[in-house]
Amino acid sequence: MRSIEEIFEASKKKQKVSENDQEDRLSNLPDSILVHILSFLPMEDAVKTVLLRRFGNLWTSLQTLNFDGRSYLNYPKSCHSKWFTVFVPHALIRHDCPAIFKFSLKFGSYLYFSPNGFKPRKDKKPLNPKLASAIDSWIYFALTKKVKFLDLGIFAHGASSSRFDYDLPDAVFTSDSIIEMNLVNISLRKPEQVHLKALKSLSFTTIMLDDKMMEGILSGCPSLESLSLIQCCGLHKLNCTYACLTKLMVTLGNDSAKVEISGPNLKSLTISGLHGQVDLKNVSSVVEATLDICSDHYYIGSLLESLHQASTFTISSWCIMMLIMSEEDGITCASSTRKHLVLKTPITKRHLPGIARLLRSSPQLEMLTIQIEDSTSIFHPVSWNDENWLDESEIGFEHYFETEPSFSCLTNYLRTVRISGARISNCSLHLVKFLLENAVVLERMEILIRNFNAYSSTSSAELLKLSNLLSTCRKASPSTIIVLA
Repeated sequence: MRSIEEIFEASKKKQKVSENDQEDRLSNLPDSILVHILSFLPMEDAVKTVLLRRFGNLWTSLQTLNFDGRSYLNYPKSCHSKWFTVFVPHALIRHDCPAIFKFSLKFGSYLYFSPNGFKPRKDKKPLNPKLASAIDSWIYFALTKKVKFLDLGIFAHGASSSRFDYDLPDAVFTSDSIIEMNLVNISLRKPEQVHLKALKSLSFTTIMLDDKMMEGILSGCPSLESLSLIQCCGLHKLNCTYACLTKLMVTLGNDSAKVEISGPNLKSLTISGLHGQVDLKNVSSVVEATLDICSDHYYIGSLLESLHQASTFTISSWCIMMLIMSEEDGITCASSTRKHLVLKTPITKRHLPGIARLLRSSPQLEMLTIQIEDSTSIFHPVSWNDENWLDESEIGFEHYFETEPSFSCLTNYLRTVRISGARISNCSLHLVKFLLENAVVLERMEILIRNFNAYSSTSSAELLKLSNLLSTCRKASPSTIIVLA
């Protein structure tokens, strides 16, 4: 038997050999691979690798420059902006790559102050003029390096905020190299000229806009393919009439304004948010639509009708619940030509009527995807407890579908069902059983049980219950393959 000292020495030798092996492997990598690895690091970490012999000054060849002022929060308050504003120009001076792919600049509210006697414009807190001038120079640096992806964001305590004010230089709007641009809480003055001939993807988050400004920007981006407007305010009409613009995502902000959207060439459309309304005009070309909006059932019904032609349709829990209310008010659900329906929702007895309405209004449905969400994680815009509401419902889910009229999609078209979630409830089991027993041409059913978070788990009893149901359930289609994972 070896002594403790011998075991300790052997362990140290093994660790040393392992460290040497790792060092040798790293040393043998080509410079291009090491530079690629560094591109995933914040700049302050990438620069620190100068202390490693093998890396040396490789960081100066980076084509991805990621500066995040929020990483200096551990410094004393008086040094926040100092450390950041000193580090960035020093790093840029040492940079010797002729072109860069991505320039990312994020900074937080601690870099702001309001000079004495200066009244904040529109209740915004102005940026330190020296810092604003420095940021301008950093952006000009990226433009001279023919940056392709420009990512700029002002954040307050880790989140976007509209309380602070920094005007984007007009030179950004005449860049001939930018392909993708992401702006968060940047103040936009109406640019004198917009000519972004290479821009393909544009994202605005919490930015004040107006119709003329947006129209001018879109008209100056002839190659724009994707546009995201996340909680932006001030828009009333959005004309996405340009031939290349095929993808639009709108997340409604905190105002209650109504935005009219016209998009004759749109192929993909996502509408989400808690406030406001979207009026859709001429969106008949949309083939992929997502609806995740909290609004009344009349409005959601009109959106469903406007998007009836989308072949792939994704809908959230709240919208499904509103379908039930519309049925109670005698409002019909428009028939659609969708081929793929994606449900992102809990499966409870209160959701089953809404799911039934969607299946009935999808007579040509070929694929059904259900992403089961935890009802406790779903935010509702009104104050009610989901479980209490369910208890008050008189719907008997065990026999719900048996009392419903037949679904033509189950007879002629539905071939694939995919279900995923943290756990399979009794209502989910009932839905699975109904689909297996009635989907005549069903070819494949996949059920993936996974954890959404560290606190949710599926017990072996639940798995056994599901397995037994699948093995004993009568199948309308003998050729159905069931995959359980």
